[in-house]
Amino acid sequence: MNFIGIHSLDTLVKTAEEERDNLDSIIEGAVEGNSSAKDSLFQLMDKFDNKNIYGSLQKLLIGKIGDISVYTVNGDYVKTHLSMSFVEGNNWLAADGWIPENEVWLDNNLSNSDHRFVCTHEICESWLMKNKGMKYDNPDKEDDLNFAHPNANKIEMEYRERKKD
Repeated sequence: MNFIGIHSLDTLVKTAEEERDNLDSIIEGAVEGNSSAKDSLFQLMDKFDNKNIYGSLQKLLIGKIGDISVYTVNGDYVKTHLSMSFVEGNNWLAADGWIPENEVWLDNNLSNSDHRFVCTHEICESWLMKNKGMKYDNPDKEDDLNFAHPNANKIEMEYRERKKD
């Protein structure tokens, strides 16, 4: 019978806390324009490319990033039953209560390669809302960088540009 001793469990908890702190630092640096932090964020997201996302399940866990669980969902179902505003993906802070806490949902109709880009957007957007107190967006000015959504768009677009080659 295998079990984790208390010392081993403490080590695992400490490692998870260090990874979470490191992720916070990477995301903060990326949204503040630090190239090295952006490189680290994009390298992390490159590993987050799941080839087996199409299943019969409506909600399928495809990975975790820090404390955040990332799922693919049937986007058509979400738009019909939960929110017409669901486009490509969403996160618990921007969703106004219809996505459980610490979850990101990605539309399973997206191509596999698009998942990492949309997930990057959702991770950065939720981080800005949670850690910087930013509101989602300014309906009067789409590119207002005092709001989380336009900042997340900017990070996502830069990541897409880097992957064009």
